[in-house]
Amino acid sequence: MTPTRTFISLVCSAAASVIVAACDFGGAKMYCAAALSPAVVVTPLDSGTRANITVGTRGTVSSGTYVDSLSVVFDSVLWGGLGAQFRTYEVTVEHQGYRQWVRSGVRVTEWTECHEPVSVHVTALLQPSP
Repeated sequence: MTPTRTFISLVCSAAASVIVAACDFGGAKMYCAAALSPAVVVTPLDSGTRANITVGTRGTVSSGTYVDSLSVVFDSVLWGGLGAQFRTYEVTVEHQGYRQWVRSGVRVTEWTECHEPVSVHVTALLQPSP
């Protein structure tokens, strides 16, 4: 898929998943149109070629007893930590033929006005297994 088609797919899917919520802030209602927002967005790439290797990749985001599987989205990124809180995560990414990639200390520290986390984006540079 070309970068332009990937972007268009991303925009169309995001528009389709818009959630409208009413929030009560001290008697004044505020309406939010917020797309589903994961805590962590991971782009897995081959460390040598920088080719995107999302398809066939799996992994987790974890913090203490909280564990969420990474889900493939748009064949180019992985999402994890839906419905998350302010936390510091460990992100683990695995792909057959590559060494396991682990990043600790991935911190979600910001929220939108609609109480969704501001996603932290990380790039996982996976190294081929010998």
